[in-house]
Amino acid sequence: MPGNKARELKEPGIYSINQLLTQTTKADNNPYAARYTGYVLNQAIASGAGRPTGKTLGAVTRSTMAPSPLTPAQAAFFAEKVILQWDRVPGSEGYRVEILDETGQVIHTEEVSADRHRIELNLTSKVKPNTCYYWSVSTRRYPTIKSNRTCFKVLPSDKAQALKNEEQELLRTLDTQTALGQALLGAFYEQNGLYGYALNAYQQAAALEPNAEGYAELRDGLSQRVVKNLTPVKE
Repeated sequence: MPGNKARELKEPGIYSINQLLTQTTKADNNPYAARYTGYVLNQAIASGAGRPTGKTLGAVTRSTMAPSPLTPAQAAFFAEKVILQWDRVPGSEGYRVEILDETGQVIHTEEVSADRHRIELNLTSKVKPNTCYYWSVSTRRYPTIKSNRTCFKVLPSDKAQALKNEEQELLRTLDTQTALGQALLGAFYEQNGLYGYALNAYQQAAALEPNAEGYAELRDGLSQRVVKNLTPVKE
């Protein structure tokens, strides 16, 4: 679309440019939305979504006893909103999340029920900015069999505030009740290293449009994209 504008089409068919241009969205005149529209479209094209040869990532076989973290490594968070996610373990009676500091000392543990595979924590009083903390998850039944430890960090207050300001500008003009709105929000988070929030937004986009392959590709390909940009950390 001219000017980096995007349109979300609910049905397949042939559309003229004039037909698409007559549709307006809240994001059309917003510079933040335009910036991330290109990223979302490029990722969809690179994944092969929408073509007969397009591939969707399949399930990965993992241990049936230890959950596997879904939140990408080295994700950054606002200290008051740390979101961690993991794979469901069939038959689990619940999960136990453990967070350690850089010295290996446990600073927080929390248990959740079996129907929850995501946790949101306020760690403002427990963590320091730009420091690598590690988290792992286990089932209640087998608490000593833990997932691999994964690093996350929280942002310093000045950077966090700057990103919150940009986030609010973006949210002001996005319709987050649509898959495209969530995908654009996810792209903003991903491009700023807020991978945990990005995963959550892409999951919502895929849930809103389960038959649109591109949103599933954004969700399922996030960890692979992150790995390419990871800075090695000392375990």
